[in-house]
Amino acid sequence: MDIIDDAQLRTEEMLQDTVGNIQAEVRGMGVVDGFCEDCDCLIPEKRLKAAPWARRCVACQAEYETEKRRGHK
Repeated sequence: MDIIDDAQLRTEEMLQDTVGNIQAEVRGMGVVDGFCEDCDCLIPEKRLKAAPWARRCVACQAEYETEKRRGHK
């Protein structure tokens, strides 16, 4: 690995940290940011158009509701 590769890797790591911090701040404000609060994957645009308040992707929402019915969440 040369100095340019190292610099690029560090820049990517810093960017990921920054994005994570911003996502955490946005979630803390109760704002839906387009990312699933359970798996951190991007919520599909189609789901957000149908349910703009969605905080989870379909798979995580289904799991959340199942666990909630069982009394685990």
